[in-house]
Amino acid sequence: MDKRVLRPIGWREFADKVVLHQELFQLNTHMSRRISPCCGAYEDEKDDLESGVVVRTRDVLAPPPMYKVWMHNDDFTPMDFVVSILVSIFHMDPSRANEVMLDVHRKGIGLCGIYPFDIAETKVSQVLQEAKAKEYPLKCTFEAE
Repeated sequence: MDKRVLRPIGWREFADKVVLHQELFQLNTHMSRRISPCCGAYEDEKDDLESGVVVRTRDVLAPPPMYKVWMHNDDFTPMDFVVSILVSIFHMDPSRANEVMLDVHRKGIGLCGIYPFDIAETKVSQVLQEAKAKEYPLKCTFEAE
């Protein structure tokens, strides 16, 4: 009977295993690579004929730029409405939403979260739509990190 010990792995080790499995799948199925007629190597591989080493290159994607979403204070929007916005749109637990609301009230501005551009823009527009529907002048903006 085969007994295997399970152990937690980090995200980098997991990502390396995923890349390895993808490369093995591509090698087995020959779906996404073409064999070069001159030397028999794959087109994205460079063949060093003197040492017999095949070097593979792969592109590394940079993480997307992040944007801070800020909520601004005003004298008319109730604190309960701000907390409900933070819970429903920004998915904060009520205690964290209360802390951010108090930052907005005391400091004049509060950080709601840090997101990629598309998500930040969507969250700001959702806040402004809900505030407009309730006829509150709540202001929410985003800026590059």
